[in-house]
Amino acid sequence: MKHSLLLSAAMISLLTGCMTTTEHQPATPEFNVPTAFQSTAPMGEAIQSGWLNTFNDPQLNALVKEVLTKSFDLQIASAKVDAATASAKQAGAALTPAVNLGVQGGNQGTMKSGLSNDASSVGASLDVSWELDVWGRVRAGRDAATEELQASQLDYDYAKLSLAAQTAKAYFLAIETGRQLKLTEDTVANFD
Repeated sequence: MKHSLLLSAAMISLLTGCMTTTEHQPATPEFNVPTAFQSTAPMGEAIQSGWLNTFNDPQLNALVKEVLTKSFDLQIASAKVDAATASAKQAGAALTPAVNLGVQGGNQGTMKSGLSNDASSVGASLDVSWELDVWGRVRAGRDAATEELQASQLDYDYAKLSLAAQTAKAYFLAIETGRQLKLTEDTVANFD
């Protein structure tokens, strides 16, 4: 025990002797680093809806229109908007009273030995029901369905914009490729 205590004290003194007392300063860069990065573009500004017309290319406009018309992904996104709209209407319907009006009628008769025995009946019913939203469950469900509708509409808008942008990108890439091919053919002809 005495030896282990003496050995521990020797190790501690050896390790503390290896420590430096001067602080290490990191190298300062030779350029100015800004304290905060800021964008010059205004925040939250949406892409203009007529951005495609700025290219002034009727063939591109027709191509994008065809893609938007025939895209299955866009049709799926549109169906999701329709489903979310129906869900939002259904969720909001519970906040208003429900009125059901029913009319019933019936006629019974038998023929026995030339005598008729007819009986007719008519009935009407009016049912009114309304759920009192004391704890806000129905209202919260309606708000959630409304938010889901807005999200699905934004998804649809994003899908539409994304398809238009991808189509424009592919169109310009095809034009660039055609021009590079023409340039290559002209270069080969010049070398010949």
